[in-house]
Amino acid sequence: MIASPDVAREARIALLSPVLIGASGGSGTRVLRDALAAAGFYMGYDTLGTGDSVELADFFDRQIAPVLAATHRVDYELDQVPPALRSRVQLDLEATLASYLQHHTGGGGAWGLKGPRTLFMLPFFHEQLPDFAFVQMIRDGRDMALSGNQGQLRRYHEPLHGETLPPDLAVPAARLWAKANLEAADWCRHHIAGRHWVLRYEDLCRDPRATLRALFDFLGASFAPDLLERLAGGVKPSAGIGRWRQLDPVKARAITEAARPALARFGYS
Repeated sequence: MIASPDVAREARIALLSPVLIGASGGSGTRVLRDALAAAGFYMGYDTLGTGDSVELADFFDRQIAPVLAATHRVDYELDQVPPALRSRVQLDLEATLASYLQHHTGGGGAWGLKGPRTLFMLPFFHEQLPDFAFVQMIRDGRDMALSGNQGQLRRYHEPLHGETLPPDLAVPAARLWAKANLEAADWCRHHIAGRHWVLRYEDLCRDPRATLRALFDFLGASFAPDLLERLAGGVKPSAGIGRWRQLDPVKARAITEAARPALARFGYS
């Protein structure tokens, strides 16, 4: 499974359209950021060690939790956000994007941004960047539930669900993974059909050449054959793939049940 069945295969994204990369934290988005940068996309200047921009990280820190607390959903509409909050987020995002792009010297060329938490703010990005393409990276939610990277869970479980986080994080992590990715995909299907690409981390690891080629073709990006070979050769599968299978069966079933709707939607058995 290389790409989302929701994407029209004939769709091609104009190079001047920004490309946003979002995901649950720890899904492997850095490799996509590096691939687009190598292909000539401006992918930010002042980045953190993860490849996320400082500007975007600060914006997400300020604004995601209040929006989720007001809507309890990822596939919200802007008119469901309280007016004062909506205005504040709009102004903040406008300033954040201006700061992000100030070092873009491509003369209007291809650009994108890698910020996993973009997943939670798609309606606001769509308002300011109506032609953006969204690459949603998915990794098996059962493995994600066991990840040490649970920043999104700790920040957004209570705003989304209205309840405190229990001591054992695995089941809540699977639940958040399912809710966030399903609702983001639903929003994309309704608002940016044909500009939404689902890329599974496991597919990238299993066949990086074909997966990256399909992504570049979708984005309309040109690349030299040696670049594709170099990028594909740099994909190093995580040792954590399939780690959920080593769990006690009772806990594995609990995690699977929490993630079940999204596991089925994204092709995980």
